[in-house]
Amino acid sequence: MDVDKHIEKAEEALKRRNYEFAINLYQQLLLIDPNNLRARKGLFDAALKNHDRKHGGKGKKKTGSSFGTTLGILMRSGGRKDPAVVMSACDKVIGKHPRDPRAHEKLGYAASKAGHLESAAFAFEKVLELQPDNLQAAKNLGRLQQRLGRIQEALESFDKAMKINPGDQEAIKARKDLAAEAAIQDHGYAEAKSTMDLLKDKDQVREMELTDRVVLGEAEVIEALRRVQERLESEPDDTKLLMKMGELLEQKGDLEEAQEVFSRLSILEPTNFDHKERVGDLKIRAADEMVFRLEKEGGDAAALEDARKALLDLKAREFAWRVEAHPTDLPQRYRYGEALFQLDRLDEAISEFQKTVKDPRKRLDSQVMMANAFQRKGMLDLAGNQLLKALESAGEGTRRAMDIRYALGKILEKQGKTEEARVQYTHVYERDINFRDIKDRLEALQKKSDGG
Repeated sequence: MDVDKHIEKAEEALKRRNYEFAINLYQQLLLIDPNNLRARKGLFDAALKNHDRKHGGKGKKKTGSSFGTTLGILMRSGGRKDPAVVMSACDKVIGKHPRDPRAHEKLGYAASKAGHLESAAFAFEKVLELQPDNLQAAKNLGRLQQRLGRIQEALESFDKAMKINPGDQEAIKARKDLAAEAAIQDHGYAEAKSTMDLLKDKDQVREMELTDRVVLGEAEVIEALRRVQERLESEPDDTKLLMKMGELLEQKGDLEEAQEVFSRLSILEPTNFDHKERVGDLKIRAADEMVFRLEKEGGDAAALEDARKALLDLKAREFAWRVEAHPTDLPQRYRYGEALFQLDRLDEAISEFQKTVKDPRKRLDSQVMMANAFQRKGMLDLAGNQLLKALESAGEGTRRAMDIRYALGKILEKQGKTEEARVQYTHVYERDINFRDIKDRLEALQKKSDGG
């Protein structure tokens, strides 16, 4: 099969806006060549354009059970341990839900396990675009870029990780090691592919590879765990070794054991809040996986609803203590606000967003979330005011601005402000005639105006 020829065919279909056909072609190509970055980028672009044509804009809608059900059905035949099956399943989900960070995250781990590093790096790039505060995605991306020899890009990824969490020791160490590697290359040692090549002891090199990397294959994780456990027998309270053991157990999927390790670290280093946060993150991940399993099984609806509620309650409790411990950490405060909003604790959520709006990184999201909360409370004037502020933050002509104008138009319609709603809808219509149901809404307003 001439892959390049078929990619050109898919690209031509994309140009003609035949998105469904392009998506199908790209998915077939990725079955043959899972590490083809051109096809992977093409799939994402086609899926994004198709999704926006059908639904319009980024929005804040979660894929929820559609993600779990779709991925579950697709993976039943091959099982979750076969990276090729997982990658194919994730590509199917991305074809329908291109902005679901969970699909890209699972794709990244599966691709790295299969050795498809280009695809893995691309997947974690998308996770980071969709979730700019995802610390693990930033670190995974940095490690992958390092393995691909993209040292400067890896440095930038670890810089992002350190902005997300300035106290993350893993990111600090990786950033320091990479800077040293870059310096070696800059001073004429470029023939050494990495600082590993400068070491004489091959066993030491292998141990460093296994214990320093974030993204490992399944067999490598087991080997790295064995090496770390052997060293812990003689150094049982070595916090660096315990940290690596917890991370490896987490990557292996042994979440309860990982929690125990990080809980032990919390005792050994009681002033290090990172350990306690890791325990909380693991609890959230375990609760999220419980929801995923129940969605996949498609059984007891009441049990699924209870699991979702338990997950939200856990997030609210977890982010509450983090905010109390780090009152100036606005990204954490924003996550707390999101959890409160999802629990319908609207006044508390609004209070948090009124603080996080001061963070330039979270200003736009905070304004939109405040608007959503005010609208849910029936306070349409306040919701509209927040959306007008959000428009200033979004920038004219962007997809996000179109989302906001559309939402503002719906609020104005509810308030009976037909002409003002028409102005907002017209802005959207002039930029994308296929945006959601914008054409129908404008036509309905025209009929009202004509007395029809």
